[in-house]
Amino acid sequence: MELNNFNIKIKEFIDKQELLDLGAKYNFNNEVKVYIASEGLFSKLDQLGLEIIADLCESINLQYYLPQKADFNSKDTQDFVITNKIITDGDNEQLKTCQFVLAHLKTPLDEGVAGEISRFKTMQEYEPNKYWGVIGWVDDIRFDTLPNINQLGTNNQVGYVNQYNIGEIENSLGCYETLDKCFEKMYKVYLQQRGEMN
Repeated sequence: MELNNFNIKIKEFIDKQELLDLGAKYNFNNEVKVYIASEGLFSKLDQLGLEIIADLCESINLQYYLPQKADFNSKDTQDFVITNKIITDGDNEQLKTCQFVLAHLKTPLDEGVAGEISRFKTMQEYEPNKYWGVIGWVDDIRFDTLPNINQLGTNNQVGYVNQYNIGEIENSLGCYETLDKCFEKMYKVYLQQRGEMN
């Protein structure tokens, strides 16, 4: 089987997200960790996209937590039982080990992602030297659409995300349309924290 269409889309994605030279531009030396917050872990197809982000993190020596890889999310046996407490405690423990949260912004914004944004932003406010910030990756084609005043709201294919959640991110590290810009911002903060940038 040849993945012709998939390979075309991957090339387009790499070009649009400016990822070709990522490894040459950034090196986090495995000294920091990012929590990848996305609702994409709930379908096998979406998980493929998150694996791309995992590969990108590995290419720049940035440690990461991806909930779909968590031990407590392993559903390999029929007698496996997962509870709200297991998920909450597991993800919260991982948040404590991270310096960044990369929030995958789609519409509608997943409630779990919104919760992770707010929790980490609060952690940052109380311990800014330990938790460095939340960054938003804007990844939804509906955000590119301008409203048309001649169409009813239901016919406007316009993206909207709760302004409080976006405000929390903008008060932290900001929102960006490419993964390259997200990594660039995190890298600048990393260098600042290491005292290597003025």
